[in-house]
Amino acid sequence: NGDESLSPAEQQPQQQQRPQFQQPVSLSDFFLQLDEYQPTIPDRVTQYYLERSGLEVADQRLLRLVSLAGQKFISDIVSDAMHHCRARQGGPAAKRASGGSSGQPGKRLTLTMEDLGPAFQECGINVQRPPYFT
Repeated sequence: NGDESLSPAEQQPQQQQRPQFQQPVSLSDFFLQLDEYQPTIPDRVTQYYLERSGLEVADQRLLRLVSLAGQKFISDIVSDAMHHCRARQGGPAAKRASGGSSGQPGKRLTLTMEDLGPAFQECGINVQRPPYFT
């Protein structure tokens, strides 16, 4: 019998493992979770800038939602800028690096305006240097 040379895992029929997804969270549940969430951007900072823009918010959950959106926006810009930085500093080898690896362990990357400029432009923000820096 040819099955004796197979390991027990190979002898059993392969069951496809389905990825387990979380159930969608309702908006009311999401707002309840915001009560316990501490955003990176403090509530007072968000409230200050909202008030400066003419919007007064009494609900702390709404403040945290705005903070969370701002945090995500900043995170996306920094992620794009890091990608530009790796591509600029490492050339083709950096484009093959994955998962935040710069290709060389321990190598620190320094973000410059040269890296941030294209990342801002992808978000529709035009950043130009003052004429006395050129």
